[in-house]
Amino acid sequence: MAMSALRGALKSFSYLITAFKKPCDNIVFLMYHRVTGDVNLELDLPFELFEKQMAVLSEGYEVISFDAAIELLQARRIPPSSRPRVVITFDDAYEDFYDKALPVLEKYSLPATLYVPTSFIDNPGEAPVSVLDESSALLKPMSWDMLREAQRNHLITLAAHSHGHQEYSSLSPDAIKADVAISNGRIADELGVSFDHFAYPRGRWNEVAEATVRPFYKTITLVGGAGVSPSDFDPYRIPRVPVIRSDGFFWFSARIRGRLVYEQKILNLVKGILNASRR
Repeated sequence: MAMSALRGALKSFSYLITAFKKPCDNIVFLMYHRVTGDVNLELDLPFELFEKQMAVLSEGYEVISFDAAIELLQARRIPPSSRPRVVITFDDAYEDFYDKALPVLEKYSLPATLYVPTSFIDNPGEAPVSVLDESSALLKPMSWDMLREAQRNHLITLAAHSHGHQEYSSLSPDAIKADVAISNGRIADELGVSFDHFAYPRGRWNEVAEATVRPFYKTITLVGGAGVSPSDFDPYRIPRVPVIRSDGFFWFSARIRGRLVYEQKILNLVKGILNASRR
């Protein structure tokens, strides 16, 4: 309850301090994880909420594929649109992407990109979450057969998300290269392709990790920030906006418009102060 109240207060504060932010013709990359709502994680949205959000995107936004967004940004000029442009992405290839999210995406003809951590697919008991508890048993991955079916779907782009889902900011260049090699090898063996796009596990990275990963992929995505404009576009530092459970439906549009960009920053600051006070 206390965390819920804090989240609400931080959303309101972030919304207020961005009140005079001018709207611009950015492309917003949204980041989802699970859409079942049966695990107590901010990144696990109730299914009904997810479907309602997709209906809103279908009606009021121009949802484009990841590759189409990259082409527009690389052209350094985004043509005017009557609707804000949005890209949908998912991390971790949970089973509910296949049996819950994908049917909704097909219903509304919405393209999406799915970042796949290969070790999780090979070892279903090793969920890519920071803390494992009794609810972790609910975190099941897609199978390789499910991924092959998604690969054939014209709405879906598959992308790399490491092998072991370790934080690259804490690994040596040799360890990163080894992890990338395993990931790329498993993808080639199972799907017969190589992936163009990559997302850091847990969004953790540094300049050493970036320099190590860049030669293997055409783009890399980060976590946090707001929309991307041609003037500040870097294909190896593409920010994605996490859509979280506490947004509910009320805050969803504000999240897309970048009005909640300071929420997580302030929350991290508060956590840092509290942790320091306990030492």
